[in-house]
Order: sequence, then C-alpha cells, then structure tokens
Amino acid sequence: MTQLSFTGLQHPADGKGYRLHLVCPLQKAPFHRTRLLRKGDSEEVRFQTGPFYLVLHTYVGNKLSGRQVVEFEPETIVRPVFGQVAVQLQLLGLKAYDLQANFRSQIDSVNERLAAYVQADLLRVQQMQPREMALQHTHSVYYEFPLQPTMFVPYVAIAGRMGKELSCNEDELHDWQSFFIREMPIAMRECAVSPAKFISTCRAGAATAQTLFYVYNSIAVAFSRMVSSRVSYAKDIEATTMPDYVGFNLVGNLLVGDCEDGSQLAYDTMRIFRTIFPVTQKDLERGQTSLCYHMAHFLNKADLWMFQGAVGENRNTHVWCAIVPPTGPVHYVESTGLPEISFYKHLVRAWQLDHAGHFADYLFVDPERPQQYGMPSTLLTHVQADGAAVLQRWGQRNKTAIDTELRFVNLLDAPLMHAMNLLMRRF
Repeated sequence: MTQLSFTGLQHPADGKGYRLHLVCPLQKAPFHRTRLLRKGDSEEVRFQTGPFYLVLHTYVGNKLSGRQVVEFEPETIVRPVFGQVAVQLQLLGLKAYDLQANFRSQIDSVNERLAAYVQADLLRVQQMQPREMALQHTHSVYYEFPLQPTMFVPYVAIAGRMGKELSCNEDELHDWQSFFIREMPIAMRECAVSPAKFISTCRAGAATAQTLFYVYNSIAVAFSRMVSSRVSYAKDIEATTMPDYVGFNLVGNLLVGDCEDGSQLAYDTMRIFRTIFPVTQKDLERGQTSLCYHMAHFLNKADLWMFQGAVGENRNTHVWCAIVPPTGPVHYVESTGLPEISFYKHLVRAWQLDHAGHFADYLFVDPERPQQYGMPSTLLTHVQADGAAVLQRWGQRNKTAIDTELRFVNLLDAPLMHAMNLLMRRF
C-alpha cells in the first residue's frame, strides 16, 4: 500500500475551499477510489492498474461549486494543476504499477457515442407531444461529468453507478447484515407495520393478491422510511451552486441530496439488501431474525426500477423508485418521506440495471394517444393493475446499446461514498 498525503495547496485568494479524491477506474472496490481528502489528510491507497485520476472539488461555504478532473501519474506528477489551482501530494511506499493506455484512448470514442445517444434522445422527445403541457419540462436526459472534454452522460447511468456485482469482504457482509437485522424492524414500526404480522403473513401459505399487496407495500414503506430518515432533501441549486449535480453533498454532519440522489440510494440499498440475505427454508425459519430474509425473498421475485415523472398539483419533476412484482400493482419507494400514491401523477421515464447487467432506458407513452409521451401513474398502482405488463406495454425502450459506454463512465464517476456507509452514517 502507498500512503497518499494531501500536503499543500496553491489557489487564488477567492475565499473558496478545496478537497480532492483519487479515482482508479480499473481497480476493483474498495481500491477504486479514496474518500474526499482535505489539506493535511492522508489515505492508504493501492496503485496497481492505471490510468489514475484526481478530482478537485471546489466549495463556496458549505456549497459544492464545481469539480475538475485531471489524469494523475504517480511516478512523475506530485503537483497536479487544475487551472489556477495546484495541489501538492506526497507518496510514500509507491511500488511499480501497470498502465493500461488503451483505457485513455477510449475516452474520445465513448464521449462521441454518449453525445450521439443524448442528441438522438432529445430529438425523439422534441418530435413527440406531451400528454400534458406541464410534462414538457419533465425530463432528465443527461448530466455532465467534468472530464476534458466534458462528458454528457445519459441519466440511465445512475442505475448502475454502484456496478453490477456487489463487492464486500466477510466482515463487511456480517456488518451489513447485522445493520439491516437491527434497523429494519425499527423502520417498519415507524411506518405502523408490525414485523411480527409481516412474518406471519409471509408464512401463511399460498399468497393471495391481497397478501401480496400487503407484503410489497410493507417492504416499500420500510425502505422509504430507512432511506428518508438518513438523508436531507435539497434541490441541487440549493445544496450546491450547480443546477444539476449527481451525488450527495456533505454539509456539516448532514447528508444532502436531491430526489435523484436519494432515489439512487434507495435503489442501491434494495439491490444490496436482496443480495446479502440468502433465502433458504432454514433462513425463513429463524424466528424474529427471519424478517430480512422474508423481505429479500419477495424482493428477489420483483424488478427494481427508478422512475422519473411529474408529481403534485403543479406537476413538478421528481425521481423515485419502484418495486415491480411479477403480478399486481407497482409499489413506490420514496427517498424524501413515505410514498403517497396520489402524489405521483405521470410517468415519463424509467431506468434500470437488469440482472444481466444491461441498462434499460424507457420513455413512457400515453396509452390513449401513443404518439404522445407521459403515462398516468395510476395505471401502474391501482389495486387491480398488472404493473409489470403495463410497464412493458407502454414503456418504449431505447434500443441503442450503450452498456459498455455507461460502464466506462461509471468507472470514472462512481459514488464518492458507498450506499452502506451512507445508511450507517459512516462519513
């Protein structure tokens, strides 16, 4: 391991604050990036396979005001320059590493294909009419990653920022399982759901439509409570000085993000949860500790999605999560509080990383006028709905394959903090 120290900083007298982190896109977690470092901080890192990148974060007060990215060569560059800002680094114990130059050479072609995808998507939307005029501005098509040149990243990428494979060691696995076993009953009770009743319902035998509705609704509100109790909601322009930023901002001891960030956390949390609780008959007979295993059992039968659409009487743009069982209605998971079905008016987009690791980017059309975009949310959520069938019938999937490009950009722009660290408040 190499000790990386952030020892010095030269910048204009602008009253701004600066932090940085290292990204190693070709190294597996947890060696793919560092935490956010302040001047004077040190971190044990592994330089094994490059190229490597440094990301400089600029703050005005507590607000993130910008990011810059430069490639970093540990053997030769210990004073990287970001425009008018230079940082001084110290490396102790640096060993030989491999440099994969072909990764660097892919950046331009990846950027071109992503930009073409975004342009085609924007054109598709412009050639259609919205179901309601208020939906005209209800689009999250892309966000920017500040590489040189700037990368335009389709929003579907956020469904895969955690990656397809869950990476953890045995101690972390036990730690994560213990956290959920301890905290999930609390989250349920805070939503007026009895863990004991939930378990007994799961064990009652063949599930009816009524019991399945109860089970999935209980799971949805419990995850909504767990996530919303740990993050503070703020629009990007309020938490940062940027109108659109993907990622949480740490303000004091508060984790602040917008609905896209909170929904990504909810989506990743459910993906982790249903992976780390193996479901065998023995697991389901564990008594009170079987709660998480029963929940994982049903979550693994369902699809998980991120939805974007219009909410409230003013049809405000919002992003939330959805649990889509094989049959029956869809259940929403809300990162800003408990889900109120009447709050969600129209669906415009859906994003997913499926079991095979493929990105799914859907645009919903109006079933009554398929040449228009926007679908009433109630078509998925009313008690008699067959949500999975409706989603596939009226969701138009973008058929341009950009899985490789999205995985590439997510290697560069993986979340600063792991979802479990956010939930467990380890930041």
